[in-house]
Amino acid sequence: AATDLSTLSVSGTSNLGADVTTSSTQTYSGDVTISADISLNTSGGDVTFDGDINTNTTSSSESGILQFLGGGSYKYSTDNGSTYSTGTATSSATTLGTGSLTYSAGSYTWTTPDGASATKLLVVGGGGGGGYDGAGGGGAGGLIYDANYSISANTSYSVTVGNGGNKATSVGTRASNGSNSVFNDQTAIGGGGGGSKQSSGAAGGSGGGGGHHSNTYLGGNGTSGQGNAGGRNSSQSGGGGGGAGGAGANANGTNGGNGGAGLSYDITGSSQYYAAGGAGGTYVGNGGTGGSSIGGDGCGGSGCSSVDTSATANTGSGGGSNGNLGAGGSSGNGASGIVVVNYSYAE
Repeated sequence: AATDLSTLSVSGTSNLGADVTTSSTQTYSGDVTISADISLNTSGGDVTFDGDINTNTTSSSESGILQFLGGGSYKYSTDNGSTYSTGTATSSATTLGTGSLTYSAGSYTWTTPDGASATKLLVVGGGGGGGYDGAGGGGAGGLIYDANYSISANTSYSVTVGNGGNKATSVGTRASNGSNSVFNDQTAIGGGGGGSKQSSGAAGGSGGGGGHHSNTYLGGNGTSGQGNAGGRNSSQSGGGGGGAGGAGANANGTNGGNGGAGLSYDITGSSQYYAAGGAGGTYVGNGGTGGSSIGGDGCGGSGCSSVDTSATANTGSGGGSNGNLGAGGSSGNGASGIVVVNYSYAE
């Protein structure tokens, strides 16, 4: 900046990239290029331009969608999700726009781009596994969505993607809960494991369903603001696991409970359901249906033929339960969770 000047007279072309302050006149007789956001100040007299004035200030903009898929894997789009590149982050930084990404010891570190101040954010925990022997479906991982989450430019944020819980393999035990997913200060709780025969569903982001028995075995509770409870059992069937969009259905006689619905968001560029519950199984009738077509289905009295008890990967949905043990088939593991950021800025 030029300050404490009395007068200023510039002949020929000039480039102004800083503030100018005078106590009297300023005269620019040639063409002037203004190359930054500046102020021309005078306490007495005029500021006169005899030539043309051209502005040449620089501006920047950037947009991106980054999906964290776990194990270092990621997807990255710069065209609002029309196309994605895929990769695996390591301890050596990968450049993404004006930001970067690393992965080490189970955790990503995302360094935000220049100028970024907010992002859409989705965090989904891993889904719970399905119970064993006409049992409860796994609960969905907890779901957090923020349409305007504040971030700072050129700042590193820690990201963890939760694994799905393992299915149960014996009577009287629960399937494993899913693991939490984390973005900075936002933690989505892993889904509750489904209860096997003679056991209740576990609490979690959404709760697992209760396993079949003549005694009552309830579904586990969900986490407030992230999910819903699992359904209870009947004497012959297991309840459905809870989902982010609704509770798991109770078992009804010889019918396993359906998994709770998930919630749909277009944060990746297209609408997709996340965090649905797995379905309960039964040893005599019909297994339930997994929530939102992404939770694992439940098996029935004829076993698991043509039944997919697994949950859709990276949706944080719960696994379905197997049915009649003599007819074969196995319960499903919970799906891994996901973290997604979708940001844009112009300055």
